[in-house]
Amino acid sequence: MHMKEELRKFIVDNFKFGKGTIDDDESLFESGIIDSLGRVKLLAFIDETLNVPLDMRDITIDNFSTLNQMAETIENKVRNS
Repeated sequence: MHMKEELRKFIVDNFKFGKGTIDDDESLFESGIIDSLGRVKLLAFIDETLNVPLDMRDITIDNFSTLNQMAETIENKVRNS
């Protein structure tokens, strides 16, 4: 499964309780889909499941607001590791 689709599935399953979907450019924090506690859960998933360790400097509104931004940030982190 492609990384973006793994992220989408995790977000839908864990934050939308398996109902509906999310658009690639939907603001996940502004829309209330993910809150600050959810961000911690998301970081753990990225680290443990996708094997990409991120730190708090990586998690900015510019890098993590949408699914597209998240996937791009993670892919850049992998490329530059």
